[in-house]
This record gives sequence, structure tokens and C-alpha cells, in this order.
Amino acid sequence: MVTGVVAGVEIRVESMAAEPASATLQLRLLGPMTLLREGVPIALPGSRKVRALIAYLALAHRPHTRAHLCELFGDVPNDPRGELRWCLSKARAVLDDAGHRRIVSASETVTLDLADMRVDASEIERALHDGIAGLDAERLRALADRFAGEFLEGLEIERSPTFAGCTPPTGCASRPSRGRARWRR
Repeated sequence: MVTGVVAGVEIRVESMAAEPASATLQLRLLGPMTLLREGVPIALPGSRKVRALIAYLALAHRPHTRAHLCELFGDVPNDPRGELRWCLSKARAVLDDAGHRRIVSASETVTLDLADMRVDASEIERALHDGIAGLDAERLRALADRFAGEFLEGLEIERSPTFAGCTPPTGCASRPSRGRARWRR
């Protein structure tokens, strides 16, 4: 992660170039979604929307506006921001550590601080970006071991057709082998 000061405001930019040296959290998205803290599995919230929000923020590599997240995840027409606040509070309960808030909210944006977090799908993306051909056999085996099933396996949610095809960082392209996902809580 790079920290800099722009116009008198400190900003942090996630780099896709390197993995965290010692990842406290590991998020697995290639297969059934799994979260590990120092190698120990953490129970994810029962809400599929909360899990989808965690996955989306983990892959986004940039802040998203609350309005955009409400459009993706909100199905309560009279209070989508309230629903987003509820989802964010549930996500914080599993992602945050004492002294480290991973979900960072500004007035109109939300992002996930990945400083000490490893995401399997991002590792694959980074390897593809850097060039698979240059990797040794051991690293290729380690990357192959990341695949435990389909991307976001079992994470189908009704009532949000917008999210069904969205998988950052590529945007709203079709999800591999799933087509239009159904949202369920």
C-alpha cells in the first residue's frame, strides 16, 4: 500500500503489485466463500448480501459511492442506505480487528483496506497481470491450489439483478459459469 498526501489530505492506494507480507486475514472467493484470521476459520454472516458486499469490496481496489452500493445491494425501497449501514456493520464485525478498521467509510464512499489481507482471486489476477509464463512450478502449483470451486460458489442472491453480473475489477461483466445470479438472504 502506498500512502501519500494530495491537496493536504492523506490518501492510501492499494497496489496490486505485491501481497501483504504477513496477512492477518485471508479471504477465499474461489469456491465457497471462506474467511480465515491467522489460519483459523471465521464464521461469515448468514446474510448473503453481507457476504457479497465483502467480496465486492475486496475485489474493487477502489472506493465505491454509497449510492452505487445501494443500487447493487439494496432491495428495501424506502431505506436502501439503512440497509447498507446494516450490511456494513455486519461486515465490520468479522473483518475489523482491535485497532484496525478494514471497512473505511468517508462521507459518500466505502472501501476495504487490504493492507494485511490476502484475497485468493486477487492473487490469481495479479499473477495473470504479471505474466504466468515467468512463474516457477512451485508458484504455479500454489496458485492452482487456490481454486476450490467456482468463483463465489453458492453466493446467489435474489432481488438484485444489477449485482448478478458484477464482478470487480472488470465491472459488470457476466459471472463465470453462473449467468444471472439470484439473490437470497
